[in-house]
Amino acid sequence: MKLPVLYLAGSVLGLARLLTACQLATPEDRLTAKPLLEAVPPGYCPVDRQDTLHSYWAPLAALANPSSDLTSSAYLSEVVLQVRLVPASVARRSELDTLAFRPVAADHGVDGKGREGLNWFFDLGPQSLNSALLDAQGEPTKVFSTRLYPLVVTEERQPATGRQYARNRYSTEYLFCPLAVAHLGDSVAYVRAYLLRGNVPQGDTLYAASSTASPQRLPHEVNLVDTTRWALLRFSLRQLRHSTTPAGY
Repeated sequence: MKLPVLYLAGSVLGLARLLTACQLATPEDRLTAKPLLEAVPPGYCPVDRQDTLHSYWAPLAALANPSSDLTSSAYLSEVVLQVRLVPASVARRSELDTLAFRPVAADHGVDGKGREGLNWFFDLGPQSLNSALLDAQGEPTKVFSTRLYPLVVTEERQPATGRQYARNRYSTEYLFCPLAVAHLGDSVAYVRAYLLRGNVPQGDTLYAASSTASPQRLPHEVNLVDTTRWALLRFSLRQLRHSTTPAGY
C-alpha cells in the first residue's frame, strides 16, 4: 500500500542515527568477506523485482519544432529491468564469488562509465522518505521512515561527428543499499548489497500532518540497514523498444 507523505514538523528525532548509512567496501574486499544470504530473511524488505522503464529522446530538429509531440511513441524507448537475489549456494556453485567487485563510489570511469553503451550509476545518494498510516478520518496514526536507493542507467552514443551524448536515461529506486558492483557487459551487473529490516519499532516521533496542523507524537517505525550480512543481487536489462535514431546521431 502506498502511503501519503507527511509534512515533517521539525527534524526527525534520531533519524540519521536510526537509518544507518551504507558502509562502502574497499576494492580488495572479496564477496565472501561477510556472510552471504541464502534468502531474504523474514521481516526484511523484498528484493526480487521487475520494472518497465521509459525514456523519451528526440533529435534537435524535433525539439526546436513547437508542434512536435515529444511524448509520441516515435521518441519512446522502453527497457525491462529485473533484480533477483542470488542465493549463497548458487553463487558458490556458479563461481560468482570470483567476480571483480568495485565499491559503487569508486565505479566512475570503470566498466562502462562514460563510454558508448549502457552506463550504470549505483552511487547516487539515498533519498529519505517519511509516510504515514491514516485512519478512517484521514488522521495519521503511525509514522514510517525509510531510505530509497536510486539506480540510473544511461545510454551513451558517440555520433560519427560531434560529442558523445546521453541518448536515453532510465531510473528507479530500491529498498536495499548497493555497496559494490561487478559489470558483465552492458546489460548484466552483479551487486553486493545490504538489505533493510522492515518497519522496526522506535520511540514516538513528533509529526504534523500538514504545515498548519498541530504537531503530535505518533508511533514510529523505520526500515533499518542490516550491515551484518551481504546479499548478492543480479541485475539484468532487456530492451523492449527503441526510438529511431536519425542519420548523423
